[in-house]
Amino acid sequence: MKFVVTGGAGFVGSYLVKLLVNEGHSITVIDNLHKGIKANLEPVIDKIEFHKVDIRDFESLKEILKNTDGVFHQAALTVVQDSFERPKEYHDVNVLGTENIFKLAKENNFKVVYASSSSVYGHQKEMPIHESAERNPLNPYGQTKLDVEHLFEKYAELDTKIIGLRYFNIFGKGQTLEYAGVITKFLDRIKQNKPPIIFGDGLQIRDFVFVEDVVKANLLAMTSNVSNLLVNIGTGKAISILELASIIIKISDMKSNPIFKEELEGDIKKSQRLFRQRKEVKFNFIKCNSERYAVRTLCHVMYAGPSAYYAWVKRPGQLISADTLHLHRRAKKLFNESRQSLGSRELMNKLRGEGFQVGRCKVRRLMKTLGLIVTQRVAYKVTTKRKHSDKVAPNLLNQNFNPVGNNEIWPPT
Repeated sequence: MKFVVTGGAGFVGSYLVKLLVNEGHSITVIDNLHKGIKANLEPVIDKIEFHKVDIRDFESLKEILKNTDGVFHQAALTVVQDSFERPKEYHDVNVLGTENIFKLAKENNFKVVYASSSSVYGHQKEMPIHESAERNPLNPYGQTKLDVEHLFEKYAELDTKIIGLRYFNIFGKGQTLEYAGVITKFLDRIKQNKPPIIFGDGLQIRDFVFVEDVVKANLLAMTSNVSNLLVNIGTGKAISILELASIIIKISDMKSNPIFKEELEGDIKKSQRLFRQRKEVKFNFIKCNSERYAVRTLCHVMYAGPSAYYAWVKRPGQLISADTLHLHRRAKKLFNESRQSLGSRELMNKLRGEGFQVGRCKVRRLMKTLGLIVTQRVAYKVTTKRKHSDKVAPNLLNQNFNPVGNNEIWPPT
């Protein structure tokens, strides 16, 4: 079949081109070489057709795409921090350039598989992230990917055949440092005999997926009979940045700790909240890494007190079951939604309404464990009763609060 790959000289694009050529397909590559490197295509350069074209150039695209069976759209600007400095350019390339592809797909009736991003999700409390999760990007790059998904929905209603793949954190050989994920950057620091740099507390959760798996997903999406779909491309397995740094340092036999720096603007924490809610998870992590890092450093990173950790070591806490963790999460959410007004009886009724088998005593213990303290103000009630046997001072003023002079009204002595 005849396919076009935009951004084909980039990291993912070049892997995809090589896979398609090896599968026997006729390939045309479009890349403006702004960040892509033609050398990435060296093994197959004689077997492909290459056009140095910007995806914002509609007329050039129209000529190249008129006789294709499908387009793998990988071209985009992707550096999150850079998107804060150049939001208009990111919008022009990522949104308007992609719309050119969608327009031509509708006109020429070919299928498009395009690269979206997990950045459309922003912070998520529940893991793993499902495709139906609320989308709330935290940076201009993620916003451009969300804008493209709105375009996708518009063209899907017009029966344009499109599949969007929401890439998670891709890694693999050949990533440039500018566009590299954290794994590549960590390894580059290790090669220089320098410890990895962690931005923030290291509790950010990531799902790392190998680039060869990503390009296989692209091919499966193109050759399937499915269209008008948005799909997550990841492993479904999460790891924190701090754990990743620990693993890389251990493998490299480096005798140093990672360097912590200020959190990057627009960085996604994902399920950081899960780490903070379960003390057992924190303390187990500290214990597992205490041979490589100072306990005080680990406690600082994990927001745990050293004295609490050492007390836990002497008397380890029990890991709770998944059902109990679900009960804890629902109880906290219901309590917070009530603006901290639910007492044990009302919270019990709501939990029972969701199918939980709980009694009032259990809910009271649960609220104490989770630190759920009712803060709603109780209506003021007058409860004071005077003693009628006491003497009552005479009402000398009788509502006249404007006497004609000083010392006019005094009670008798």
